[in-house]
Amino acid sequence: ATGTKSFVVSSTVDTTPPIVSISGAPLTWVRTNQVATVQCFDAGSGCNPATYRYLLSATALSACPASELSYTYGSSVTVAQHRWVCGFARDNAGNQRVSSPAEFRVDKNITSVTVSHVPQQPTTLQGVTITSAASDAESGMRQIRIFLDGSLMTTCSSSPCTFTEPFG
Repeated sequence: ATGTKSFVVSSTVDTTPPIVSISGAPLTWVRTNQVATVQCFDAGSGCNPATYRYLLSATALSACPASELSYTYGSSVTVAQHRWVCGFARDNAGNQRVSSPAEFRVDKNITSVTVSHVPQQPTTLQGVTITSAASDAESGMRQIRIFLDGSLMTTCSSSPCTFTEPFG
């Protein structure tokens, strides 16, 4: 018996780039190392972990560069100072995409603080002005609080901060 057999062949081609992101960015300033990790999701052919790359930038980025030549191979990196991190990945069909930049606010620098008072040798009932100045080039200064004998006397949101109290 001779006959004809027919077959139906179907295929789908994945032309959709993966979704790429960076995880691990702290929401506020921190003083410890953070780990940035390239994340990838692709519902079509799946992500190819061997293509994960990252980029560290000391300058603020509004967008991540598209060229994979800008990136370093690896799925994660330790961030030890204030940086912007980008990710790059391909799916198993070869489609590629970069993440949006993620800001890692890491500041291990010690805030600089100075305190002085005038006059240096006050007499009884003479007004004494206490001045405190603070600066932090990386994360900035949020507030200065001046205490006298364990009690909070004033709080300032800018530097310098002064408080005057009678001596004696």
